[in-house]
Amino acid sequence: MKYCTNCGCQLADNMIICPNCGCRADAQPAQDNAATVMFSAASAPAASGYAAAPAAPAASGYAPAPAAPAASGYAPAPAAPGYVPAPGYAPAAPGYVPGRPVRQLKTNRGLVKFILLSLITFGIYGLVVMSAVSSDINIIAGRYDGKKTMHFCLVTFIFSWLTLGIVPLVWYHRICKRIGAELTRRGVNYSFGAGTFWGWGILGSFIFVGPYIFYHKLLKSMNLLAGHYNIYG
Repeated sequence: MKYCTNCGCQLADNMIICPNCGCRADAQPAQDNAATVMFSAASAPAASGYAAAPAAPAASGYAPAPAAPAASGYAPAPAAPGYVPAPGYAPAAPGYVPGRPVRQLKTNRGLVKFILLSLITFGIYGLVVMSAVSSDINIIAGRYDGKKTMHFCLVTFIFSWLTLGIVPLVWYHRICKRIGAELTRRGVNYSFGAGTFWGWGILGSFIFVGPYIFYHKLLKSMNLLAGHYNIYG
């Protein structure tokens, strides 16, 4: 005596087909067969050439998560290797406010040229150079200190003889002091000021070379200021 493995109906020993469900008497139950098929499909390796279905596209309006904020203490990268600032200039000096230059100023003033051309032109070239100095310092420093230096020709041809030479002394004192203050404000590393005029220009006259040293330092100071102004305003 045996039983159908599918429906449990009692069968005779010689029966192969179950009269109740029509299945073979020795067949496995249907649910077992289904489970077996599912298990086999899940565990079987992918067939050769099989490609997985592509991932679903991102939903409309999807935006990636924002980048994480910089860590505390983050510092920007340093300047590129080989960077060298303009020689003698420090545009970041305290109190310096950069601006645009009105025009390019001359930076080629020199003592030798000043002396030789003044002799050749009977002093006209010297008047031109000093007039340019009085005009250039107004352009360079006027917007910062609010002062205005008198034109050199007015000092020489009008106020000099009216005051018996006193105004020229005051004029040189003030312009030298202003040039020195502008050098300091712009961070230009060069020593010049009113003391330079009185030390080399007046007292230095007793050793003959003093006035030449004074004019050399004056012209060099103006070259440095003009060069700084041409770059940084």
